[in-house]
Amino acid sequence: MNKKENIKKLFNFAGNGKKIKFWYLFRLLPSILVFTGPLLTTLILDKYFPQDNLKMVFFCSFIYIVLVVLRTVQIFVYNQARADLMIDEDKNIKNKFFKNIIKTKSKYTNSYHVGELISLNTTESKSASLLFPWSYMRIYPIQYKNIIYTLIIMFFMDWKLSLIVVPIFFISYFILKPLYNKNRKIISKLQDIRLELSSKTNEFVNSYSTNKSLRIEEANLNEIDELLKETTKEVLKYNRLIYIHKYLFSFISFISTLIIVYVCGLNIASGISLLALVILFRNYISDLDNDMNVIVEFKNEANTNYNDYMKIYKLCMFEKEDKTGALKLDRVNKIEFNHVKMSYDGKNNVLKDVNFKVEKPMKIALVGKSGCGKSTLVNLLPRFYDITGGEIKINDVNYLEYNLESLRNNIAYVFQEPVIFHMSIMDNIKYGSNRKISDDEVIEVCKKIGLDEKIMSLENKYETMIDIYTDKISYGEKQLLNFARAILKDSDILILDEVTSNLDLEFEQKVMKATKEVLKNKFSFIIAHRLKTIKNADLIFYIKDGRIKEMGTHDELMSKSGYYKELYDSKK
Repeated sequence: MNKKENIKKLFNFAGNGKKIKFWYLFRLLPSILVFTGPLLTTLILDKYFPQDNLKMVFFCSFIYIVLVVLRTVQIFVYNQARADLMIDEDKNIKNKFFKNIIKTKSKYTNSYHVGELISLNTTESKSASLLFPWSYMRIYPIQYKNIIYTLIIMFFMDWKLSLIVVPIFFISYFILKPLYNKNRKIISKLQDIRLELSSKTNEFVNSYSTNKSLRIEEANLNEIDELLKETTKEVLKYNRLIYIHKYLFSFISFISTLIIVYVCGLNIASGISLLALVILFRNYISDLDNDMNVIVEFKNEANTNYNDYMKIYKLCMFEKEDKTGALKLDRVNKIEFNHVKMSYDGKNNVLKDVNFKVEKPMKIALVGKSGCGKSTLVNLLPRFYDITGGEIKINDVNYLEYNLESLRNNIAYVFQEPVIFHMSIMDNIKYGSNRKISDDEVIEVCKKIGLDEKIMSLENKYETMIDIYTDKISYGEKQLLNFARAILKDSDILILDEVTSNLDLEFEQKVMKATKEVLKNKFSFIIAHRLKTIKNADLIFYIKDGRIKEMGTHDELMSKSGYYKELYDSKK
């Protein structure tokens, strides 16, 4: 798809297409004054004034004043409307981006770094919002219109002289077009570097403590420094081409002026041309030169805005999650995987042939080496990814037939890293529940898992404001808070993704106590790092190379002396 086709799609993307068209047309109206002004001045001074035709002098002067007033009003209204449009475009693009990120399938969004997504929804979306209300409005309704009006008046004044001068500008455009195309590529590369720089900076800031502890600050600084050097290199290239472009246009303008002076000088000597005509043509050539330079400048700016717009637009066009299942899932009593396969890239299967059938209540532990497919398997349950082969059934029904919202309402997920929102402890625990939860329920659960005493010691107790970086509660207490949230959600399926791997012994015991509370009469899928935490599981899957190699209880698997026993003995 070429750029013109893309622009047609982008034009209405933020919902302001009709408004932008209206203001495009509005900008074309009385601004003809810019070009009629010199013409009216010439008529007054060279024609009507020498003839003592005061009526026409006053009439032309009146027209001139009216056009000045109209243009002043027009510019004021137009600039205000354009400013409002830019704000509205920015807001609408951010909203569209955020809504589409939420709805887009995980396999697409996971290909982006967090820093990239933040940058796209801040810096790049701001740049994208300028594409039509600013850059294109500046180029098309104004500069191209200026050039057209200038050419019309020049031909009206002296078409022979115009035929000598005007072709020079058109020929120059095609001569300089390769420079413009080269600059467009530089702009695209520069934007990619800046996006990577933003992503890296965000990652390094978020992992500040880790960088300090690993003493890799110097390596991180060197990486950032290399990106900055590359940015500087591309910026210098970009500026160099811009200046070459502008200076060549100025040189062409100078050549045109020499031609006019020479030709008109001969005509004046012969009594054919007027000096006012020479001055008028010189002014119009200067206007052409200025307009062409402005077009070059704003086209490069428009390319930047366009590239940012396209990045956001492409991400928004990714395939969305399918929520259209006709059935509502109330409770989960049975889960079945039949020859399930899963691939992230469409070529290499992470899961190759997974088969099992379980009924509630069931505590299932998944073990195996990193990269064997444990997380992929559990992420299929809430449909974060689509299977590429086989079938997953819930209650003997293909789980694709269930409405996605009702499916996820039956699943609670506790991640390895605690998920904490910028809100009170009470609101954090209630967050995301599919039912109304009272404060008393929250307090009761916190008492059961050993979290209430800590919360009550805080100045504002359950109304204490926290976020992921707060030190008001410890890392282990944040994880317990996530357990409290999972307990109160009261879902049938609970996924625990190595929830104890970063905890000390004290909090590991508290989490295990919380786990017992959470797992009553439920399905649980536990990805285990410390094998002692899953010895009492009803069923243990040993996964290797995308397949369940062994399945059974701890004692059954130990008696087989296979993969599980080897792993268990190595962890002692």
